[in-house]
Amino acid sequence: MSRALLLSTALLLTACGGADDGKAAFVADAKAVCERAATDSEALKTPAAPAEFAPYAESLVEIARQAQQDLETLELPEADAKDLESRVIEPFADVVAEGEAFAMKVKDAGEDQAKLLPLLSQLPDSGDVDLQYLRDYGLGTCADVISQTD
Repeated sequence: MSRALLLSTALLLTACGGADDGKAAFVADAKAVCERAATDSEALKTPAAPAEFAPYAESLVEIARQAQQDLETLELPEADAKDLESRVIEPFADVVAEGEAFAMKVKDAGEDQAKLLPLLSQLPDSGDVDLQYLRDYGLGTCADVISQTD
C-alpha cells in the first residue's frame, strides 16, 4: 500500500470519527524513515581492507543517527507516546551514542589489524530498544534496521 493511500485512509478514519490518535500516520512515516535507512545501509560497500573499516562504521552511524533524529521529529500517537519514548526513541538514541563511540574506536585503530580484530567482539547492539514492541506495533522494518548488529 502506498504511503499516500495509507495517509489518506488515516485522514478518512479521523474524519469519520474512527481516529486512532495518529497511529496510522506515525507508522507510515516511521516505516518510510526505516526503509530509507535500510536502503542506505544496504548500499554501503562491505569493507574488504582495514582502511575501509572506519569510513564504513562512520557511514553506518550517520545512517542510524539520521534515522534516530527523523524518528524523534515524528508526532507520536498520543495514546502510545510514553511507551514509544521509553521503549524505542530514548533507547535508540543510546544505541546511536554507542555506535558513535564504537566508530571512534575503529577510527583510532586505523589500519592496525591487531587493534581492529578485538573491536569485532565489541560491536554495538540494539541495546534496550524493545524490538518485539516495534514489530507488534507494525514497525518490523525499524526493528530489523535497529537490530542489524545483533
